[in-house]
Amino acid sequence: MGKTTTEFISKLTAHKAKCALCVHNILDAATPLSHYREQMAGFIKQMDAVTEHYIPGGHRPQNFDERVIDNDPRYKKASADYDAVEKRYTALHLKTEEAKKTLKGSLKELSATTDLFDAYVKKKEKAWLGSKNSVPVAKAAIASSRAYITSCNGIA
Repeated sequence: MGKTTTEFISKLTAHKAKCALCVHNILDAATPLSHYREQMAGFIKQMDAVTEHYIPGGHRPQNFDERVIDNDPRYKKASADYDAVEKRYTALHLKTEEAKKTLKGSLKELSATTDLFDAYVKKKEKAWLGSKNSVPVAKAAIASSRAYITSCNGIA
């Protein structure tokens, strides 16, 4: 392979590695995020049960003081637990969103480099008259990059 082809393939590989790290970070966060959502739903059910105890069927008695619910120890504990999990969920969700932004940027860079390489190969292919061994390798690298971009777009 020629120097330019090798440089392009190195750039494509570097961009794919950057994308792969982002994908790993996104997928690594998926399970804890799901677990946090389940926990928060459980705490909401506990708070709803306490509320239902004081306000059966949602029919609020006249002159009902909301502080009665807020001061119930079961409600306080569920609310505090919910807030703690929500804080962890939000922090992890923000990291995931940042990884998605980075992935989108990396995919754009990969796409641009792939397009440049494709244009270079098409321009040079006629001059090479198919005599260069790097032509099939270059075309395979371009096809691989395009397939990688397609597969990652669903994650970003």
